[in-house]
Order: sequence, then structure tokens, then C-alpha cells
Amino acid sequence: MADNLSVLGKARKAYQPKLPAALRDGALKVTLNKGKATESVRDQAKIKALFPNTYGAPYISMKKATKAAAGKALNVGVVLSGAIEAYHSAASGARLPISQMGPGGVFGDVLGGSSLSSPVTVVASAPCEVLLVPYEKLLLPGADPARQRVLQNLVRTVSDKYFLLSRRVDLLMLKSLRAKVCAYLLSEAEAHHSLTFTVPYSRIRLADYLNCDRSALSRELSLMQRDGLLETYKSSFKLLE
Repeated sequence: MADNLSVLGKARKAYQPKLPAALRDGALKVTLNKGKATESVRDQAKIKALFPNTYGAPYISMKKATKAAAGKALNVGVVLSGAIEAYHSAASGARLPISQMGPGGVFGDVLGGSSLSSPVTVVASAPCEVLLVPYEKLLLPGADPARQRVLQNLVRTVSDKYFLLSRRVDLLMLKSLRAKVCAYLLSEAEAHHSLTFTVPYSRIRLADYLNCDRSALSRELSLMQRDGLLETYKSSFKLLE
């Protein structure tokens, strides 16, 4: 079979892809350099109107990191005051909310031990104070009770987030929008131990969380109010028995 290949076919089969020098030591030892903003050759205004979230994105080049950058410590964050929001940036440029945290919230605990770059971005949604603890120091050996308690808490938060992620996946797999809304609101009622509660998302963010259109969500909530299932005002809900 190989004898029947053309010269070009044999060259393709023999070709071995060459890994760029910047990637040869692993993705963690790469820095991204932001260049000038991109621009279309013509019809700039029209194209910008069609792709407002991504038009003008800068050129990004990869460069092998210096030793200082490559050895950058990964941290676990604890929210002391205020609030933060974690989100994932979709290919369309939209922000897909993952969670919101207030005082006592912990972030970076799940992905801090990974060798891959985190796909999650954490930003302050209100003025806040955050304690950053180097991840590697949490894993240092030691038998003192305080260290053991910290490790137990770390394992518990990671486990809790696993179950929350599993619940999120189950929610997104539901086919109808009403089923998604009901599942989400019931889980919030359970978390608040009350049929009256306030969710941490605006109507726009809630639509992103449920992976649906905002107008469709508003229409479904109106229908559910008409059917006597709930009462709602902005981010507040009351489930009716």
C-alpha cells in the first residue's frame, strides 16, 4: 500500500510535526504577549457590529517564560469580605457564570493543584478583601492539628464543589427550560432552607447560567407566575406550595 503512495503522500506520511520552542517545556512555562489590536481589511464598522465581543482582539504570541515567571506560585484564595464572581469565557466572548462567593468562600482549591492553566477567571463583583495562600505550602508535611484541620477543610471544599458541578451538569442536560428553572430554584430553596430567597444572579446572568436566552427566561418565569408556581421580583423568588 505504501508503495502506491505518490511522492507527496510519502512526504506527508514521513512528516513529523515540530513543537514550537516555547512549548517544549510544558504549557506552564509559557508567557503570552499581547500585541496590537486586530482589524479587518475593510467594513470595520459592520464587522464590529456583528462581532462586538471579539472584534479588535489583540494579537497573542507565545514566548518561553523566564525562570521567575515559570516558577510563579499558585494560590488558594479565601474571601474575607465583599464578593467575587467566577466565570468561564466562551468562544463567542460571552461570560458563562460559574459561581459567586461571599465571605468564607474559597477559590483556586480545585484547579490550584493542576498542571494545566485554569479556564476560570475570578473577578471582584464588589469591593472585597481576599487572603491568598500558596498552594504548595498547604501540602507541606506536618502533624500539627492546625495543618491537619486545614487539609481536611481543603478536601471538603473540593468534594463539595465536585457535587455542585455534577448538579450543574445534570441541570444543563434537562431539555426544557421550565425543567431547568424548576431544578435551579428548588436547589436554591434547599440551600436557603426557605421557599423565599434571593439568587446571586441578575436576570441576564441567570440566563447565562442556565444556558438560555434572557427573553425566553423572562417569558418562562411570567408563565410560571401565571400558573401559580412562584412569585418573583428581580432576583428574589417565592415558591408557592
